[in-house]
Amino acid sequence: MKIVLSLVILFLWSCTYEMNSGGYDKILLQETETIILANTNNAVISDDGRYLFVCDSKSNQIIKYEIKTGKIIKVISPDLSLSDSICFHYRDYPNNYPMLYVSLEDISKTDPELSIANHLRHQFRKVYIRNQKIFVFALVYAPAVDKENYLNKRITNHAVLLEYDESLKLLDAKPFENTFDTHAMSFDCVEIDGEIIATCSDFVRQFQNNIYDSLIILSRYSGDGQFVDKQVYLPEVYLKSKVGYLSSQNVHLLSTGDDVCYIYPTYPYLNFLKTQKSIPLNGISDLNNVGFEKFNPEMEIDLDKYERAFPISLNGLFSDGKNIYVNILQLVFENNETFRTGILQKYDLEGNFIASIELGDYKENKIKYIGYAMKKDCFYLIKMDSQIGWTFEYVNYFNE
Repeated sequence: MKIVLSLVILFLWSCTYEMNSGGYDKILLQETETIILANTNNAVISDDGRYLFVCDSKSNQIIKYEIKTGKIIKVISPDLSLSDSICFHYRDYPNNYPMLYVSLEDISKTDPELSIANHLRHQFRKVYIRNQKIFVFALVYAPAVDKENYLNKRITNHAVLLEYDESLKLLDAKPFENTFDTHAMSFDCVEIDGEIIATCSDFVRQFQNNIYDSLIILSRYSGDGQFVDKQVYLPEVYLKSKVGYLSSQNVHLLSTGDDVCYIYPTYPYLNFLKTQKSIPLNGISDLNNVGFEKFNPEMEIDLDKYERAFPISLNGLFSDGKNIYVNILQLVFENNETFRTGILQKYDLEGNFIASIELGDYKENKIKYIGYAMKKDCFYLIKMDSQIGWTFEYVNYFNE
């Protein structure tokens, strides 16, 4: 059975695929029995335009493809040894807790079978490219032991920025510092002015600092991961409605060069860190109002009701160096049917609206990820077709 499956996968991958309407080839991305795309978090293209790096959350892999052929060049998964990056940077457990981070070698002295390894399920969350190096934002688990009794163990986790060369050889691992009330999350981060802005969870309550409970925030870190300060709290509408207490309110971040632009998944505004501007997205900024006004997360747990209350979902944020693009999904009610349609909006770097295009029915267009290829000066799509598999293609939008 395995041989037959392998032959089918090989045959599909080797098939020639047609050109799209822009004249670019659609490339079928190779898969194998152990390398199967399932849920593409994001994807980036190398500076020379030759390679595609895909972060897939379900398979928990970074896959390097040759764009010209769709062939797999290399695959990496989180290695167990990433745990050691925590104890090498932070020996003492945070908040003066009487525990120490320890290496896997130390743990093996009292646990030769490393049974604790079952709890060290590191996760790759997002891949970036900067200066011909590959960076992966990861969630890394680490063991800690009681200072008085090494047999008393516990597991903690840190957001860690992993640095690789283009061959995916690990060069460095930088854990983000956890403080008493701020815990870095490995959802997104961006570098600006030699520092890093990252998503965090915050445990401060209103009565402590006379501010509303923030839950998901943006914090500033030094280039080596040391906590500097808190930067941005959730918009107040999330707290008044209690929608902010849902686990899905993570943030997409983008460096515009001079500023950091960011979006929340159900708040249809384009936000800027330094200038503190919050700009309503053109034509859709009020479509989620009914959700913030009426949806009660303490009473409603039905996913369908949640999606109907918040028909607008901000799904991605990227740039071509001159403009900002927001990838949007809208739930449409038509002829007693509901479906999701894709929208791509274009803004200048100051947040001024330029144009908007519709990408069509989400199920029909099969788009799983949109990005911008600097070398090619056009957009690229990763799609999933149930008949043939995952494909990559270049496209032109906005008559460019």
